[in-house]
Amino acid sequence: MEYEFNQIVEIRNVFVENQRTHSAHQRLLNYVVSEKQSRQGSCMCLIGDSGAGKTTFIENFISRNSELNILRVDVPTSCSIKAFTQEILNSLGDIGWANTRSTGVQLSMKIKAVLEKEGVDLIVFDEAQHLVETENSRVIYEVADWLKSGVNVWKVPILFIGLDRLNSVFSKNEQLERRLKGRLEFNQNIIGDMQAKEDWLHFLQAISNALPFHGDSNLDEPKMAQALWVGSSRLRGRAIRLIQRGAEISFENKESRLTPSSLSGAFIELANKAEKSNGNPFLGMDQ
Repeated sequence: MEYEFNQIVEIRNVFVENQRTHSAHQRLLNYVVSEKQSRQGSCMCLIGDSGAGKTTFIENFISRNSELNILRVDVPTSCSIKAFTQEILNSLGDIGWANTRSTGVQLSMKIKAVLEKEGVDLIVFDEAQHLVETENSRVIYEVADWLKSGVNVWKVPILFIGLDRLNSVFSKNEQLERRLKGRLEFNQNIIGDMQAKEDWLHFLQAISNALPFHGDSNLDEPKMAQALWVGSSRLRGRAIRLIQRGAEISFENKESRLTPSSLSGAFIELANKAEKSNGNPFLGMDQ
């Protein structure tokens, strides 16, 4: 059973490409290649709801472009500019990163030196909305101004990944916004968007095939797909959580496939207040 449970855990890493993710992948790759040549100093951002698949996308991008030296930095929650620069140096493996007496400017120049030494082709700042988790306009402006300076000095392509409030960084600094080469929107599953619904079925079919059951769970069957669409608020990350927990329940009950009753139990366990207010979409479904 340990093997099966490990397979259930691994479904979070299943990446299902569609027209939108393919387009985003190609656009990001073209950006990196062109900016490596021009070295003008610029950035892009990837915006999307929590659970929309941003992190899975960038992990797939990194694995498929192994010839690129990509530095990925998870932005700490509510961090200062100085703490953030130290986190970047830590991610670069620089032994002097903990020198707290260095100024922000000194640390930024140190980052430039290490980036050049390591030959970094792309910097990815994940969870970048943490840079602006404040209502203080002055703090947001200071962050934006520091980022503008970093873009100018480092001259390495940068991708910021985060929630919608990340946009406030660019709106607060016109010079930084002028260096923005584009926004990739990753809210794929929009009500009424037929392409999004087709992508959703394709995604569920791939997840269904990855589950370690003897029987077919048929997650892409219309009624089940609709229930998962509603129960996850149309977010793939949330759907994965429901499916993972439902699969665990089905295994504990020695069932041959993932059943609606197990998904119902997972929904009761994991759904947030807003989702529960709309009712349990898995109740009353055929087993």
